[in-house]
Amino acid sequence: MQEIARVRNADAGRWLDRNTRDDGVELLCEIRTVNFKRFLTRSSTLQPGWESRKQEEWNRAHCSNVLWREAIDNGWNITTTITTAAGERRLIVAQCN
Repeated sequence: MQEIARVRNADAGRWLDRNTRDDGVELLCEIRTVNFKRFLTRSSTLQPGWESRKQEEWNRAHCSNVLWREAIDNGWNITTTITTAAGERRLIVAQCN
């Protein structure tokens, strides 16, 4: 996990698109959590239904990936924190069936 965080943090500060900045990765081994941080320039990006769509996307991306699925099955939390310019914050946790 440390290598993943190191590599991902090398891209911190990079704009993924015109509204989304990659703010790096937090690796919290003591609570078995990998948290990907994103910053959105506009709160309007968080339209009704956005959170459930993002949850489904997050689950699909991480539960179908062998590495992440193994980590989740072994008690790790794979999360993303999304913060807007207005200070709104959402936490999404990958949940595999």
